[in-house]
Amino acid sequence: MGTLEQTKVIQAMNRLEDIRCLLNEVSKQDTRYERKFAEMNTALRQFGEELQDISEQMLIENLGKND
Repeated sequence: MGTLEQTKVIQAMNRLEDIRCLLNEVSKQDTRYERKFAEMNTALRQFGEELQDISEQMLIENLGKND
């Protein structure tokens, strides 16, 4: 895959982080859903880690194409 795809993966990672931050802000203001938000944040963190692994693999593949 190319660098465009890798860029899209990085953008997805950034969006997941933005969502996590927004959920944290809402949770600070309204604690009624604190437990659910914590579960969502955990899942989002795991997706972010998986996307990080994919991004690293894509980087390795893209570096190999440039040689």
